Amino acid sequence: MKIIIAPQAFKGCASAQRIALAIAEGVRRVVPQAILSIVPVADGGDDTLDILLDTLSGTRHETMAGDAWGKQKPVIWGSFIDPIPTAVIDMARICGMAQLSIAQRNPCLTTTYGVGEVIRAVLDQGFRRMVLALGGSATNDAGAGLVQALGVRLLDAQGNELPRGGAALAQLHTINVSDLDARIAECQIMAACDVTNPLLGVHGATAVYAPQKGADAQMAQRLECAVAHFNELILQQCGMDLSSLPYGGAAGGAAAGIHFFLKAKLVSGAQWVLNEIQFEKYLADADLVITAEGCLDYQTINQKIPWVVAQVAKKRNIPVVAIVGALGPGHELLLQQGFDAIYSVSEKPLLTPPPNSLVLLANKAEAAMQCICKK
Repeated sequence: MKIIIAPQAFKGCASAQRIALAIAEGVRRVVPQAILSIVPVADGGDDTLDILLDTLSGTRHETMAGDAWGKQKPVIWGSFIDPIPTAVIDMARICGMAQLSIAQRNPCLTTTYGVGEVIRAVLDQGFRRMVLALGGSATNDAGAGLVQALGVRLLDAQGNELPRGGAALAQLHTINVSDLDARIAECQIMAACDVTNPLLGVHGATAVYAPQKGADAQMAQRLECAVAHFNELILQQCGMDLSSLPYGGAAGGAAAGIHFFLKAKLVSGAQWVLNEIQFEKYLADADLVITAEGCLDYQTINQKIPWVVAQVAKKRNIPVVAIVGALGPGHELLLQQGFDAIYSVSEKPLLTPPPNSLVLLANKAEAAMQCICKK
């Protein structure tokens, strides 16, 4: 029996590699003779950079940049030479939600400014082709901080530069791009997005994801209005409406911002990662695919990596099982459209993972295999 184990990281808990090994341990208890292929995956969020560097033998670089609160820290980014020199910047490593405690999460004030600082460092190193992995961010500023770091001036009615954070966009009066780093015009930039959500609306960045980043209902309404005002000024002053742009809501709307200001191409991060690591080659003669994520819910269908893994496997008629940390609203839909079975450690989302999460995950994988082998 050949089994492909292709999980993503469980945010705030463990890397995709550690999740895969825990699942493998549980599987081996039931089918010790099985041939297991460990294939950690990502969708532009947590772990994307490490998976790519480890799979493709890339190079790690370090620079100083601000975190979600602007505190300077060392940041790792990566590069590949073949076929074209390309830099990869992982937003989750710069201003990621997993780096903040629950008390530190406030998407009204957190910023993507540090991502722009890393882009400057990449430009200084001579790279003109880059991939921005957008996912796992603690921000909801539509990429405003990022482009400010690259020279875009976002001014209030008095001509003062806006402070950091998504809520400040409500005070935006003038957009001035004349000082945008001239090297950006020489660049080919792609954004690997972890979700397909638009910038605004009930399915947009704020409505769906800001609550996960620490926003209460009042804060979410304030952010939605601020980002909508940002979009309205872009429409009035520059003639582009970003409100319903596919993928535009990724990383708190940063995808929409860099699409407009940096001319970035927005793509499915999950599909891009799977293509880069040549995932389909692992599926030859596979009997089962096991994927995993921290919380499986209705959002998973928005091009999250477990969903894309399932779709790729289904094209080859390979059964797909999801083993997850918890179940959220709408998970039933996924049984109808992608997964043959879903097993969860917890029946509901948890604020913090239990300290023995990997043990519980291995036990759940064991129980899942026992069920599968009985069928």
